[in-house]
Amino acid sequence: MFNLKAVKFLFVLLLTIPLSAQDTTSQEEREKIIEEYKQISSRLMELQKQALSDLNVSKQAENFSQNLEKAMVREDSTVLNKINRREEIISKFEEADKTGNQTEAYNLQQEFQEITEELMVHQKNILESDEELRKEGEALEDSLYEKMKDIDPEVPKLVARLETLNNQIQNLEGDKKL
Repeated sequence: MFNLKAVKFLFVLLLTIPLSAQDTTSQEEREKIIEEYKQISSRLMELQKQALSDLNVSKQAENFSQNLEKAMVREDSTVLNKINRREEIISKFEEADKTGNQTEAYNLQQEFQEITEELMVHQKNILESDEELRKEGEALEDSLYEKMKDIDPEVPKLVARLETLNNQIQNLEGDKKL
C-alpha cells in the first residue's frame, strides 16, 4: 500500500502527462503549475517517508496493507499475481531507465499504470464493502497525517496547495486525473 518505489514510479508518470494545446493557458503557465505540483508532491512524499519511519506508524501501515491485500485476494485470486507483476515491473523499469531504453521504460509505465488502476478498483470495492477495514485505513491516514504534521507543521498548507494545483491541472488537461 505504501510502497515508496511505487509512489516514486507514479511520480515519474506525472512527468509523462502531455500538455494540451487546446486551451488558452500559456505553455509557460502550465509548466509553472506542474512544476510547483511536482515540488510539493516531492516534499510530501519525503515527509510521508519520514513519518513511515516511525515504528508505530510503520507497523500500522504494514498491518493495514496486509489486511487489505488479504481481502483483495479473497475477492479475486488474480490480485496476488498483479501485485507481484507490479513489483517485477518496478525492477525492470529501473533497469530500462539506467540503460536509457526509453521504449521499454514507456511500455513498463503503461503496464504499471494499467495494473495499478485495476488494483485501485479492487481496493475501492473492498474499502466500500468492509467497514472495519475502511476504519483501519482511515486511522492509518490520520496517524500518518499527524506524524507528518509533527515533522513539518506546514503540512496542512502543503496539502491544501497541492489540492488547488491538482484542480488547476485537471482543468488544464481536460479533467485528467493525476
